[in-house]
Amino acid sequence: MEIKIVIYGPVFADIIFSDLEEKPEVGKEIFSNQFLITSGGLAITAVGLARLGVKPELISVIGDDIFGNYIFNKLQSEGIDLKNLEKIDNGSTNISTAFVYNNDRGFITQMGSKADINKIHNKIASIFKDEKVNHFHSLLEYDRDIKFLLKAAKANGIRTSLVTGWNGVKKYKENKEYLVNIFKFTDYFFCNLMEAKTLTSLGKKEDILYKFNQWGVKAVITLGDEGAITVSENKKIYEVDAFDIDFVDPTGAGDSFAAGFIAALEKEYNLREALKLGVYCGSKSTEKVGGATAFPKWEKLKSEMRRA
Repeated sequence: MEIKIVIYGPVFADIIFSDLEEKPEVGKEIFSNQFLITSGGLAITAVGLARLGVKPELISVIGDDIFGNYIFNKLQSEGIDLKNLEKIDNGSTNISTAFVYNNDRGFITQMGSKADINKIHNKIASIFKDEKVNHFHSLLEYDRDIKFLLKAAKANGIRTSLVTGWNGVKKYKENKEYLVNIFKFTDYFFCNLMEAKTLTSLGKKEDILYKFNQWGVKAVITLGDEGAITVSENKKIYEVDAFDIDFVDPTGAGDSFAAGFIAALEKEYNLREALKLGVYCGSKSTEKVGGATAFPKWEKLKSEMRRA
């Protein structure tokens, strides 16, 4: 039976406008020079893992609309296991419209149809018990009962990780006790520096990492164009600088970073090597419009990293 990684969380049809003439303003029309429709959300991590030669299964929800069919076909072409990607009859797919301007981006999002959470939980618990799973990865704010899935994963000897966005920070910054209870069953927590500062109420990177360690989780913090940082079990700080890239679009860079880091763990890289691969994948993903468009395949990535 093939060993795999289970990814559980939202996927989106990403509609991206980039290379804008000016910043969007209400009441004005502007034009973009680049445009793309692609799959977003945790689908980006799944695509990255598949291209790095690691078998991902994606558990999520789409509608049976034009966007859902597009996402399904797109992900199927990447070799991702979609047998538990639920397509809701007469349902709608999550849609996120992004605009990229001055090296940053903004979003307008419409959430689609929701699935039966209890049904999904039972399915994931069954996968943990009956299949060869090495790693479970999810989004902090996606499922209010995520702690129970993480606990079930750890009970089956499965490595776990969470990624967050600003919605997760807003949800848990005033509810630290429950957040710490979640982290008890989480091995790695991916976030950016602003998110980490807000959750811990601390300013220095080292203090932030040690605080997460106290909470029972290893934080892996992305630093934008400065790379990323993490800390080992014996409190040794590891920091990797960003790679030189031809920047185009930052959409999905954090999810691409997570894919590189998790794949490195699967390949039994050490912590510093995992951080380096994560930074490289996150950096490369910004060279084209769309989170996974520029994500390289494993053989090409190995040769590129040797030259970097």
